[in-house]
Amino acid sequence: MAATHGDLELVEEVWKNTEFTVLSHGDSKDGFILGGTDDIQVVQCSTPVLLDDSIINVGTVASSRYVAPIKTKVDELLGHLTLFNQTLEEWLTCQRNWLYLESIFLAPDIKRQLPAESKMFLKVDKSWKEIMAKVNRMPNALRAATQPALLETFLENNILLDEIQKCLEDYLESKRVIFPRYAHMFVCNILGQDFHIILSYSF
Repeated sequence: MAATHGDLELVEEVWKNTEFTVLSHGDSKDGFILGGTDDIQVVQCSTPVLLDDSIINVGTVASSRYVAPIKTKVDELLGHLTLFNQTLEEWLTCQRNWLYLESIFLAPDIKRQLPAESKMFLKVDKSWKEIMAKVNRMPNALRAATQPALLETFLENNILLDEIQKCLEDYLESKRVIFPRYAHMFVCNILGQDFHIILSYSF
């Protein structure tokens, strides 16, 4: 029984003291991104504990015959860790795609050429900034990543970002056909100044 309590307390202590690294991004005062999350995967306490190991350890406690007195607490922590794992994966996907598209949709030309996609990106952009502003104020990793409906928000945002990226790739492909001599410039990871140069040649 003591071991069961001890295992649970170790995991709780690890996540009580684990915070996201939040970095400023861009020129805006409300622009933030997550820093490296490797330390979330290997959280430092008296003993390094992997996120997956935390889930396994709590799951083991949950299956113990001595769990009855603390079962509610164990189930709640296991649910939070599982949700954290799912949310972090979607969060990092959203950040990666948002960063990729942000520099492109800052260009007035692309807003003019892809107005519907620009509007979708602005919706995601607003959502992203609101989420990151909250995390900047409340950086505790487990608490931040288990907020109600956060996973669903990232899932919705990622669907929109995928759709935007597909439309952008279709748009660039159409320019390859019309302007074949610039085909080498039309690559899927076009960013910043290169993209502006392409647009200036295209119209």
